[in-house]
Amino acid sequence: MHYLAFVAIFARPVGTRSRRYEAMLADAITAAASPHALLALVDKFLVDRAAHLELVQPPAAPAPARHTSLPVAAIDAKIAAKACHYARAGERGQAWQALSPAIVADTSLPAVRRAFAQLTPQSTAPLPPDLLADIPDTPPLLLDRAKFDKAIATAPRLRAPGTLYDTYETYTTLARFGARDGLYSLASAACAGHLHPEIVDVLTCLRAVALYKDDECTAIRPLGIGEVLRRIIGRCFAAQERGRWARFFTEPLPEDAALNEAKIKSTAAVSAVARAAYEAAATAASPDAAALGTQLTRALEEQFKATVTPRYPVNYAFSRCGAAGLRAPGSGCH
Repeated sequence: MHYLAFVAIFARPVGTRSRRYEAMLADAITAAASPHALLALVDKFLVDRAAHLELVQPPAAPAPARHTSLPVAAIDAKIAAKACHYARAGERGQAWQALSPAIVADTSLPAVRRAFAQLTPQSTAPLPPDLLADIPDTPPLLLDRAKFDKAIATAPRLRAPGTLYDTYETYTTLARFGARDGLYSLASAACAGHLHPEIVDVLTCLRAVALYKDDECTAIRPLGIGEVLRRIIGRCFAAQERGRWARFFTEPLPEDAALNEAKIKSTAAVSAVARAAYEAAATAASPDAAALGTQLTRALEEQFKATVTPRYPVNYAFSRCGAAGLRAPGSGCH
């Protein structure tokens, strides 16, 4: 429903003028009147878009232009204004990056499209069912409400949207004005793997962006920008699971921990005996003190090696139904 309303109120055919505020407000009132009125607005947009596409002829492929026709002073002023805009919003990292803007490649050019396709691996087959099956005796993830509220409250600003053009500001505003419970229910369903497959397909789409890597505009770097709603859900998931991830990736396997504990005790006993022998020989000025010192050094090295865990886990045990809900809940977080 949210996405249908977004299309009905904000969307316009590519290449047409931006919608006026009064027109968007009128359509918002119409869309809120009834579901039938909302669907009528969506159908009208689809008809207008189809008619516009018939009138627009595909342009001839021009050569990629490195420089703009604007004077250098105007370009510098535009860059400075954008950086100041980010800085005033508190996004200092974005402001710094704005001072060195990347060159966006024109994806309508056949050469750019071919290069993008070659650099972007495509999925040729769905994931096997056994990979998406739930791990036995592992319950679905229950999203903590406090984690969700904090993720919404601390969401970044002025970030690029995905294919649906929702922004972080869209969802923080919705949460502030009455939709917080509904968004929490949606995020909880996603983390538990209860989303409808069609919604999953929408949220897992990426908006393709190609940037030139060199000043000559010969090599491109492909980017895929995920949907903001999926990134918000990923932030919630990561905030809740951060403790488990830290323990999982920084603590040894249980069987290794037990083995290491026994090894540490054994090497500690050996080094203690070697230390006592060395100290006694050193006190008595025995000629064997040097040899005993060498033995003590080796014993201490073995004791240190015993404290280093050789193996760590390689698989993260969590309910895979959560992964099925969003393919990979922790991926694409921004």
